[in-house]
Amino acid sequence: MSAAFATPDPAIDWLRAQIAAGQGGDVLLVGFRGDVPQGAWAAGLRGEQDHPNYVTFARFALHKLHECHGYWLMLPAVFDDCLGYRLELRSRHAVWCGEVRMPEEADWTAQRGDDTPLLEDLLVPGAALPGIMRRELTVLADRLAVEPPAV
Repeated sequence: MSAAFATPDPAIDWLRAQIAAGQGGDVLLVGFRGDVPQGAWAAGLRGEQDHPNYVTFARFALHKLHECHGYWLMLPAVFDDCLGYRLELRSRHAVWCGEVRMPEEADWTAQRGDDTPLLEDLLVPGAALPGIMRRELTVLADRLAVEPPAV
C-alpha cells in the first residue's frame, strides 16, 4: 500500500502547513500518481451549492491536467466542539475517510469514518468538456495552485 494513503498522518501534516500558510477554511485537493504529488489546489467555496462545480474542476485537474491515480480531498467542517476538516484519501488501492478535529486548546485528533466519498469519487473521470471550459479550468487551476506536500 502506498505511504501517501496508508495513514492520514502525511495528509494531516500537509493540512497543518496549509493552515499555517493562510489556507484555513479552504477546500484542499492534492492529486497523486503513485506516491508522487502532481499538483495541489486550495479553493474557497461558498458552501454546498458550489460542490457540483468543484467536482467538475477537481476531475479536470486530476485527470486532464495531471493524469492522477489518487487524491487527498479536505473539506472544512464545523463539529459540535470545534472546527476541523473531513478527509478523503483515495487511490486505486486504498481509501481512508474520516475527520480531523482541531480544538483550540488541545491536540488535533483524527477519527476514521466510513469509506463514502465526501463529494463523489473523483477517480471516476467526468464528462468531456468544451474547449473554452477546459481553458478556463486550466487558468483556474493555475490560480488556485498551492505548494504540494513533500511525501
